[in-house]
Amino acid sequence: MMVPYDQRWGLLATFSAGFIYKDGKNSCADNGLTNEPLQNGNATLVGYKDGRVGIVEWSGGPNAGPNLAWARQSLPPIIWNGKLNPALNDSSQRGYTLSNAVRAWRTGVGIDRRGNLIIAAADFQTVITLAQILQRAGAVRAMQFDINREWHTLITYTIATVSSRRSSSASRSSRHPLPRPRRPRLPRRLPAPAGPDHRPIQAAAPCSETAR
Repeated sequence: MMVPYDQRWGLLATFSAGFIYKDGKNSCADNGLTNEPLQNGNATLVGYKDGRVGIVEWSGGPNAGPNLAWARQSLPPIIWNGKLNPALNDSSQRGYTLSNAVRAWRTGVGIDRRGNLIIAAADFQTVITLAQILQRAGAVRAMQFDINREWHTLITYTIATVSSRRSSSASRSSRHPLPRPRRPRLPRRLPAPAGPDHRPIQAAAPCSETAR
């Protein structure tokens, strides 16, 4: 799936989502539409209508409810209240890797105590080491998203101002209707935990990932 060009003007970032419904009953909801029944107990990345983003252990029944703009589930949490889930040694609950590799590309999403969103993607990881990366980055709640090398993504976008969009709309070519997305250069070392001057980013629509 691709974010339409005419909807990218306010987009900050997109990243890979979690397992689909048949792989652990991981549901998603968007703009009041619940695609499959949400499952109690699953870690759920949620976007509130006031713009906040959070991770909850879902207990609200099959529907997202009126306060959420969207919700995306992906297995039980890997970090809760700052501590690693003690059940992480049970790899059967965390998806299959290509060629049954012990270590593989894994992605995860966390929330720190200030509400900042943390995204991690790293190769040669188990679910435990992924959780440790997010914990070291300051996550107090976290969940695993996609695994294996085919599906890990993190793309950031340049935001055009309203005035620049209006002034350039007449001369914009059909090949470049809006600024092109750019891939970030990932740091070699883990950055320090987010400080008070960091702000959470808004995630893209969580139900638009390609099914596997």
